[in-house]
Amino acid sequence: MKKTFMFSGGVLAACLATSPVLQAKASAEDLGGDKLTCIGALRAGTDSGVAEYTGKWFKTWDGLSADKGYAPSPYADEKPEFTITASNMGEHSEFLTEGQKALFKKYPDKFKMNVYPSHRDFK
Repeated sequence: MKKTFMFSGGVLAACLATSPVLQAKASAEDLGGDKLTCIGALRAGTDSGVAEYTGKWFKTWDGLSADKGYAPSPYADEKPEFTITASNMGEHSEFLTEGQKALFKKYPDKFKMNVYPSHRDFK
């Protein structure tokens, strides 16, 4: 019984692999043209603060080299735009999850969130 099932599964896999439907090729226009990234996300930024996808960095960035090993990102020197703490979390509550709000309440003197600019530059 086991061998029959395995053989049937192999035949099914071979049929599916040679099926013209599964081998169809999609054009760039079918995949959203220039509006989408290679993984299907929108390239354009949003009014809510999501940055436009630029694809500026491809596999590397200035300062990254094999002889150094780990290198900080190209944004390592960037400073936060603002910091959310327990005392100002009310101003940002619409953007916080219930878990984040709970952390501010449980650790009001220690928990904080630095908020940095949005970047979408890597491929």
